[in-house]
Amino acid sequence: MAEPVIEEEPRLPASAADVFERRRQTILICLAAAGLVGMAALFFALWSNRFDPVATDFVLKNWRVVLGVPFCCFGSFCVVALFRQGREPIEFEGLGFKFRGSSGEVVLWASCFLVLASAVRLLSE
Repeated sequence: MAEPVIEEEPRLPASAADVFERRRQTILICLAAAGLVGMAALFFALWSNRFDPVATDFVLKNWRVVLGVPFCCFGSFCVVALFRQGREPIEFEGLGFKFRGSSGEVVLWASCFLVLASAVRLLSE
């Protein structure tokens, strides 16, 4: 019995926008990986100085600043950069303002950061 021949669809050459989007995603994933390495370095630095009473007191008194702010920055970056679904730039409007393109991403990052930072503050009290 002869096997059916399945013809592959011819691949279209990648457009410049597709190449740019692929490169953008690769760069953002590399930045996220670098952020994870940075968070690991922060934990390692704090762990290696755990017997230093000055550093330990500083971290315990200001843990929201030492740990909370970097994690909020990284979490906001992941929300804006890695969870982007469409090819179109982020755009939204509210309170009489219209944000398009990179300004939309900056405002989204800032709002994510403020929400995460306020959650850290509210849950730590």
